[in-house]
Amino acid sequence: VQLTTSNSQLSLSGSGEFLFGGSSVASITSSTLTVNSGTLTTSGSTGVEFVDSSFDIAGGNTFFTDNSQIDVINSHMSVIDGNVYFSDASRVIIHSGSEYSVEGGNIFTEASAVLSVSDSCFVLKQGTVTYSEQSTITLVSSCWNITGGNSVFSDSASYSLTQDSLLSIESGSFLASGDVSIIIDSSRAHVHGGDFSVDGRSFLHVRGDSEVEVEEGNAIFSGEIDTT
Repeated sequence: VQLTTSNSQLSLSGSGEFLFGGSSVASITSSTLTVNSGTLTTSGSTGVEFVDSSFDIAGGNTFFTDNSQIDVINSHMSVIDGNVYFSDASRVIIHSGSEYSVEGGNIFTEASAVLSVSDSCFVLKQGTVTYSEQSTITLVSSCWNITGGNSVFSDSASYSLTQDSLLSIESGSFLASGDVSIIIDSSRAHVHGGDFSVDGRSFLHVRGDSEVEVEEGNAIFSGEIDTT
Protein backbone atom coordinates (compact mmCIF):
# COMPACT_ATOMS: atom_id res chain seq x y z
CA VAL A 1 0.00 0.00 0.00
CA GLN A 2 1.29 3.47 -0.85
CA LEU A 3 0.02 6.73 0.67
CA THR A 4 1.00 10.06 -0.86
CA THR A 5 -0.05 13.47 0.43
CA SER A 6 0.80 16.98 -0.76
CA ASN A 7 -0.23 20.33 0.74
CA SER A 8 -2.52 18.56 3.18
CA GLN A 9 -3.47 18.48 6.86
CA LEU A 10 -3.74 15.08 8.55
CA SER A 11 -4.77 14.71 12.19
CA LEU A 12 -5.52 11.94 14.67
CA SER A 13 -7.73 12.66 17.68
CA GLY A 14 -10.24 11.09 20.04
CA SER A 15 -9.71 7.36 20.51
CA GLY A 16 -8.80 6.85 16.87
CA GLU A 17 -6.02 4.58 15.62
CA PHE A 18 -3.71 5.15 12.65
CA LEU A 19 -1.62 2.15 11.56
CA PHE A 20 1.15 2.04 8.96
CA GLY A 21 1.81 -1.70 8.70
CA GLY A 22 3.21 -4.48 6.56
CA SER A 23 5.39 -3.10 3.78
CA SER A 24 3.37 0.08 3.23
CA VAL A 25 5.07 3.27 2.09
CA ALA A 26 3.91 6.80 2.93
CA SER A 27 5.27 10.00 1.41
CA ILE A 28 4.11 13.17 3.14
CA THR A 29 5.14 16.31 1.25
CA SER A 30 4.46 19.95 2.17
CA SER A 31 1.93 18.70 4.70
CA THR A 32 1.29 18.41 8.42
CA LEU A 33 0.56 15.22 10.37
CA THR A 34 -0.64 15.91 13.92
CA VAL A 35 -1.33 13.34 16.64
CA ASN A 36 -3.56 15.00 19.25
CA SER A 37 -4.74 11.81 20.95
CA GLY A 38 -5.41 8.20 20.05
CA THR A 39 -2.73 5.81 18.80
CA LEU A 40 -0.33 6.02 15.85
CA THR A 41 1.69 2.89 15.03
CA THR A 42 4.29 2.01 12.41
CA SER A 43 5.14 -1.68 12.15
CA GLY A 44 6.53 -4.30 9.79
CA SER A 45 8.88 -2.84 7.19
CA THR A 46 6.87 0.34 6.77
CA GLY A 47 8.61 3.44 5.42
CA VAL A 48 7.24 6.91 6.19
CA GLU A 49 8.90 9.94 4.63
CA PHE A 50 8.30 13.57 5.59
CA VAL A 51 9.52 16.14 3.04
CA ASP A 52 9.10 19.88 3.66
CA SER A 53 6.52 18.92 6.27
CA SER A 54 5.70 18.91 9.99
CA PHE A 55 5.11 15.85 12.16
CA ASP A 56 3.67 16.98 15.49
CA ILE A 57 2.87 14.67 18.42
CA ALA A 58 0.71 16.60 20.91
CA GLY A 59 -0.82 13.72 22.86
CA GLY A 60 -1.85 10.09 22.76
CA ASN A 61 0.52 7.19 22.20
CA THR A 62 2.84 6.78 19.23
CA PHE A 63 4.69 3.50 18.53
CA PHE A 64 7.54 2.89 16.09
CA THR A 65 8.12 -0.88 15.99
CA ASP A 66 9.63 -3.80 14.04
CA ASN A 67 11.79 -2.65 11.09
CA SER A 68 9.82 0.48 10.28
CA GLN A 69 11.74 3.59 9.24
CA ILE A 70 10.86 7.28 9.50
CA ASP A 71 12.77 9.78 7.34
CA VAL A 72 12.49 13.48 8.20
CA ILE A 73 13.82 15.55 5.29
CA ASN A 74 13.92 19.33 5.44
CA SER A 75 11.08 19.00 7.94
CA HIS A 76 10.22 19.47 11.61
CA MET A 77 9.35 16.63 13.96
CA SER A 78 8.11 17.70 17.39
CA VAL A 79 6.85 16.02 20.55
CA ILE A 80 4.75 18.38 22.66
CA ASP A 81 2.97 15.88 24.88
CA GLY A 82 1.98 12.23 25.03
CA ASN A 83 4.06 9.07 25.03
CA VAL A 84 6.34 7.99 22.19
CA TYR A 85 7.93 4.55 21.95
CA PHE A 86 10.78 3.52 19.62
CA SER A 87 11.41 -0.23 19.84
CA ASP A 88 12.62 -3.37 18.07
CA ALA A 89 14.83 -2.41 15.08
CA SER A 90 12.93 0.74 14.14
CA ARG A 91 14.88 3.66 12.71
CA VAL A 92 14.27 7.40 12.76
CA ILE A 93 16.56 9.41 10.50
CA ILE A 94 16.66 13.19 10.79
CA HIS A 95 18.19 14.48 7.56
CA SER A 96 19.88 17.76 6.63
CA GLY A 97 17.88 20.93 7.18
CA SER A 98 15.51 19.33 9.70
CA GLU A 99 14.85 19.64 13.41
CA TYR A 100 13.58 17.19 16.01
CA SER A 101 12.31 19.00 19.10
CA VAL A 102 10.87 17.76 22.39
CA GLU A 103 8.78 20.26 24.34
CA GLY A 104 7.10 17.82 26.71
CA GLY A 105 5.85 14.28 27.09
CA ASN A 106 7.86 11.09 27.49
CA ILE A 107 9.97 9.35 24.85
CA PHE A 108 11.25 5.80 25.28
CA THR A 109 13.83 4.30 22.92
CA GLU A 110 14.72 0.66 23.55
CA ALA A 111 15.75 -2.71 22.09
CA SER A 112 17.88 -2.03 18.95
CA ALA A 113 16.08 1.12 17.85
CA VAL A 114 18.19 3.78 16.11
CA LEU A 115 18.02 7.56 16.06
CA SER A 116 20.30 9.10 13.42
CA VAL A 117 20.74 12.89 13.14
CA SER A 118 22.71 14.27 10.19
CA ASP A 119 23.38 17.96 9.47
CA SER A 120 20.45 18.91 11.69
CA CYS A 121 19.50 19.38 15.35
CA PHE A 122 17.77 17.64 18.23
CA VAL A 123 16.41 20.13 20.80
CA LEU A 124 15.16 19.09 24.24
CA LYS A 125 13.18 21.89 25.90
CA GLN A 126 11.10 19.95 28.39
CA GLY A 127 10.05 16.39 29.11
CA THR A 128 12.11 13.21 29.38
CA VAL A 129 13.83 11.15 26.69
CA THR A 130 15.03 7.70 27.77
CA TYR A 131 17.41 5.46 25.81
CA SER A 132 17.91 1.90 27.06
CA GLU A 133 18.87 -1.67 26.13
CA GLN A 134 20.91 -1.64 22.87
CA SER A 135 19.48 1.53 21.37
CA THR A 136 21.83 3.68 19.29
CA ILE A 137 21.97 7.46 18.87
CA THR A 138 24.29 8.88 16.22
CA LEU A 139 24.92 12.54 15.42
CA VAL A 140 26.96 13.54 12.36
CA SER A 141 27.71 17.25 11.89
CA SER A 142 24.70 17.96 14.10
CA CYS A 143 23.69 19.40 17.46
CA TRP A 144 22.01 18.03 20.58
CA ASN A 145 20.75 21.02 22.57
CA ILE A 146 19.32 20.60 26.06
CA THR A 147 17.60 23.73 27.39
CA GLY A 148 15.42 21.83 29.88
CA GLY A 149 14.16 18.34 30.56
CA ASN A 150 16.17 15.15 30.94
CA SER A 151 18.14 12.91 28.56
CA VAL A 152 18.59 9.56 30.31
CA PHE A 153 20.79 6.73 28.99
CA SER A 154 21.02 3.28 30.57
CA ASP A 155 21.81 -0.39 29.96
CA SER A 156 24.01 -0.77 26.84
CA ALA A 157 22.78 2.23 24.91
CA SER A 158 25.34 4.04 22.74
CA TYR A 159 25.58 7.74 21.91
CA SER A 160 28.05 9.29 19.48
CA LEU A 161 28.92 12.81 18.37
CA THR A 162 31.05 12.89 15.22
CA GLN A 163 32.26 15.25 12.51
CA ASP A 164 32.02 18.59 14.30
CA SER A 165 28.84 17.87 16.24
CA LEU A 166 27.89 19.71 19.43
CA LEU A 167 26.32 18.61 22.71
CA SER A 168 25.09 21.77 24.47
CA ILE A 169 23.58 21.69 27.97
CA GLU A 170 22.06 24.97 29.17
CA SER A 171 19.63 23.53 31.71
CA GLY A 172 18.20 20.12 32.43
CA SER A 173 20.35 17.02 32.39
CA PHE A 174 22.27 14.44 30.37
CA LEU A 175 22.58 11.33 32.55
CA ALA A 176 24.33 8.08 31.61
CA SER A 177 24.55 5.02 33.86
CA GLY A 178 24.93 1.29 33.36
CA ASP A 179 27.11 0.17 30.42
CA VAL A 180 26.47 3.18 28.20
CA SER A 181 29.08 4.10 25.59
CA ILE A 182 29.48 7.80 24.79
CA ILE A 183 31.78 8.83 21.94
CA ILE A 184 32.83 12.42 21.25
CA ASP A 185 34.89 12.32 18.05
CA SER A 186 36.09 15.56 16.42
CA SER A 187 33.21 17.27 18.23
CA ARG A 188 32.41 19.36 21.32
CA ALA A 189 30.46 19.09 24.55
CA HIS A 190 29.64 22.45 26.14
CA VAL A 191 28.08 22.56 29.62
CA HIS A 192 26.87 26.02 30.57
CA GLY A 193 24.20 24.94 33.06
CA GLY A 194 22.42 21.79 34.16
CA ASP A 195 24.06 18.41 34.69
CA PHE A 196 26.30 16.18 32.59
CA SER A 197 26.83 12.89 34.41
CA VAL A 198 28.51 9.65 33.31
CA ASP A 199 28.73 6.96 35.97
CA GLY A 200 28.43 3.27 36.70
CA ARG A 201 30.26 1.16 34.10
CA SER A 202 29.63 3.72 31.40
CA PHE A 203 32.50 4.74 29.12
CA LEU A 204 33.26 8.22 27.79
CA HIS A 205 35.53 8.25 24.72
CA VAL A 206 36.94 11.66 23.72
CA ARG A 207 38.83 11.51 20.43
CA GLY A 208 40.14 13.43 17.44
CA ASP A 209 40.79 16.94 18.78
CA SER A 210 37.48 17.03 20.63
CA GLU A 211 36.66 19.37 23.48
CA VAL A 212 34.63 19.10 26.69
CA GLU A 213 34.05 22.53 28.20
CA VAL A 214 32.31 23.19 31.52
CA GLU A 215 31.39 26.85 31.96
CA GLU A 216 28.60 26.52 34.52
CA GLY A 217 26.54 23.67 35.89
CA ASN A 218 27.88 20.25 36.88
CA ALA A 219 29.95 17.66 35.06
CA ILE A 220 30.36 14.42 37.01
CA PHE A 221 32.39 11.58 35.54
CA SER A 222 32.69 8.46 37.71
CA GLY A 223 32.77 5.93 34.87
CA GLU A 224 35.74 5.26 32.58
CA ILE A 225 37.22 8.02 30.44
CA ASP A 226 39.38 7.45 27.37
CA THR A 227 41.04 10.45 25.69
CA THR A 228 43.30 8.58 23.25
